Amino acid sequence: MRLERGLIHYYYGKGKGKTSTLIGTLIRAHGHGLKTLLIQFLKLHSESEKKNLGYFMGEIHFLRKIIPVKQFGSGAFVMPNQPLSENDLKIAQKGFKFVQEAFTSQKYDVIAIDEIVDAIALNLVDLKEFINLLNYKPENLEVIFSGYNYIPQLAEIADYISNIDMKKHPYYSGIDARKGIEY
Repeated sequence: MRLERGLIHYYYGKGKGKTSTLIGTLIRAHGHGLKTLLIQFLKLHSESEKKNLGYFMGEIHFLRKIIPVKQFGSGAFVMPNQPLSENDLKIAQKGFKFVQEAFTSQKYDVIAIDEIVDAIALNLVDLKEFINLLNYKPENLEVIFSGYNYIPQLAEIADYISNIDMKKHPYYSGIDARKGIEY
């Protein structure tokens, strides 16, 4: 099965569920026989919780069994108010080059790019280059991207825009992220 026309999805906001929504769409597409790819910026899955690099992500542990997953993160949190490391920039640039190659490869029907909006907001990926890539994507390629921030120029291009808003979160009541639920 091939898509006749691929559209662009933009999931953003402070709420929990952007990555989950993106992954849900990938699973649905895969179930219908579409060729899917997940690319993640700023994240690094570790098969062992004891490693110092990355952290165990249950959804990635599962997804890698059925679809290709490529991650471009150092395993450390990149904070917006702290200087960027050369390593973070290098990893993000490698990731964006991979995104460009995936777009032009014609291997995939659906490509999801998790956290690229945050990589753009952190100046790890160039906004204009990403917009150019979206504007000239293959006609039958469905693209899903996500991140915390709302960037109006990306909203202009998107066919779907979903704001995942947070009204309440247990973190603010002193409950830390729980294995199997938040990660």
